[in-house]
Amino acid sequence: MLYYKFQNYEEFKNMFGIIKHGNGVCSRKNKILLAYVKDKRLLHEAVEKNDYTLLHISSMAELKKTVTQRIIISGHSDNSLRYVLELNGDFFLLQKP
Repeated sequence: MLYYKFQNYEEFKNMFGIIKHGNGVCSRKNKILLAYVKDKRLLHEAVEKNDYTLLHISSMAELKKTVTQRIIISGHSDNSLRYVLELNGDFFLLQKP
């Protein structure tokens, strides 16, 4: 299931539509982002926490920025975490899943 607020099918095609390349090969735009947004666990967590910001990301750059910010916030706010992560030259604490 895809929980995303599209105006119409044209908007979906602009973001995730099929592209035909010069050599005849077809591929989907933003295939990785589409797979991320379709993840059932992501929707389940969004409903539980009532936070749908991760479901409304429209580009890979925005996804990278949002995930990086969440890692930074969680790495600074919880002192019980035991594992160190180096991200862009900064060090953060993490809990191993």
